[in-house]
Formats: sequence, structure tokens, C-alpha cells
Amino acid sequence: MLVNVFHDHYCWPPGFYVDERYDADEPFQPDATLSTFNAQIKATELINYIQEQADHRREQHLLLPWGCDFTYANAKMNFDQMDKIIQFVNKYNTKNITLQYSTPSQYIDAIKKDNITWAVKYDDGFPYSDNLDDYWTGYFSSRATQKKMIRDTSSYMHASEKMYAKKVVDKDVTDKEVAEIMSAKDSLTDILGVL
Repeated sequence: MLVNVFHDHYCWPPGFYVDERYDADEPFQPDATLSTFNAQIKATELINYIQEQADHRREQHLLLPWGCDFTYANAKMNFDQMDKIIQFVNKYNTKNITLQYSTPSQYIDAIKKDNITWAVKYDDGFPYSDNLDDYWTGYFSSRATQKKMIRDTSSYMHASEKMYAKKVVDKDVTDKEVAEIMSAKDSLTDILGVL
């Protein structure tokens, strides 16, 4: 299993938190005729951030997450920002850096081409702590029986939904049967949702 650890967090790089739900940072503005023009400064910040990461990495391709928890409520806003940043940085940076959209599988394929022999870790990575006195001990091992029951119930629910759908589209089904089917389905969905 190949593991990638992000440089500092799994959200945007510092200075680029722009979303309807994260309005902490100024949007990237490449139009030099506007008083809010900041593309050169922000591009330099991003390139410095990438170079700092590259100094601690062996691979030539870096994964740079863009977004955070509960973001992309307005995906157009995010993609417009990324388009502007990618276009500006790729056109004006003087470093050997090219930004592009990617998927996890494209990233994995790219680092495979770097032909690096990776270190192998045999011991457990837990307990992991991401804040002072906040340990993730037992994150994967606690309540194993309950987690197994959830997986099993999810499988049953998936199978039963196919049966429900088949029955509901039957021309001979009654309104009462449909109501009973939907009640049973909703009940199971509610239980799984809480768990």
C-alpha cells in the first residue's frame, strides 16, 4: 500500500481558502487592471509552498489537495479560481513547475514513472495524534463487532433495495404494499444513517 502524507493539512494550501463556506482568503485575481490584482503575490506564495514541499519529497510529482471539508457547495467558484491559478502560474512562473488537474490514479501513475524505491513501514502507524491530547487510538479497531454489523446491514439493504424496486414497478402492486415497502426501507436507512 502506497501512503502519501500531506505536507501540513488535507485542505487548500495556506492563503487559498476561497469557497462560499471558507471566505478567509482573498480570491486569486489575475486581472492587472483591477485594484484587487494579486496574482503575482499569490502565485509566488503558491510556488514557494510547492518548493517547500518538494524539498521534503523524493518524487517529481506532488499531490496538492484543493478544497476541504464540506466545500464545493459552489463548484463553479472553486473551478474558476483553479483555472485562473493554473493558467497564470503555468504562463509566468520561472521555476520548473507545471500545475494541472489530476485524479488520484493519474498521480499514482505519474509517481510510478519516477521509478523510486520507497521505504517500507512494518510497524503500526497508530496511535496517531493530530492535536495536543487528541489521539486516534482505536480509530480502526474499536467497536469491531458493530462495524461488522454495519457492513453486513449495508449489504442487506443494498440487496433489498433491488427487491423493493422490482416489487414497486410491478403493475399489480397495491398502494398499501408500496407504503409498507417504503416504510421498511426508510426504517433501515434511518438506522444505518445513525450508526
